[in-house]
Amino acid sequence: MSWVSLLPRVRVGLYEITDTQFRKGLVDANETIRTSFAATGFHDFEAQESGPDAKCVFPIWLLASSGLEATKISLYRPQTKGGVFYRFWIYNFVNYLPNARARDVMALVQDGTTCVAINLTLFELTEDRIQGLSALF
Repeated sequence: MSWVSLLPRVRVGLYEITDTQFRKGLVDANETIRTSFAATGFHDFEAQESGPDAKCVFPIWLLASSGLEATKISLYRPQTKGGVFYRFWIYNFVNYLPNARARDVMALVQDGTTCVAINLTLFELTEDRIQGLSALF
């Protein structure tokens, strides 16, 4: 994991995949994700309104076994309980990472413009993957 934080100008947010994420199709944006997004200007959950009309969708990359795949991330605050929850979902996550399981650790690596989702549990560090990620940032 330490090599990810060595990429220039990036911030890293981590989360652990849960069974609920697979079942409901949503992920709680925990403090490390919200803080890293806000620090670079990628997204400010605190300033975001709640409800479906305020959902933000951004292009991101997902590191899959086949390499970097272009996809999207949806960032939103549901109206549930007054909008106190922060959520996201990565489009086509299950298709690109069919071997992902509950308890895998994911990293959202971003510099304010470019964001890459990496399954750190499944990720095999190779020179070509490091070069590919470095080229993005």
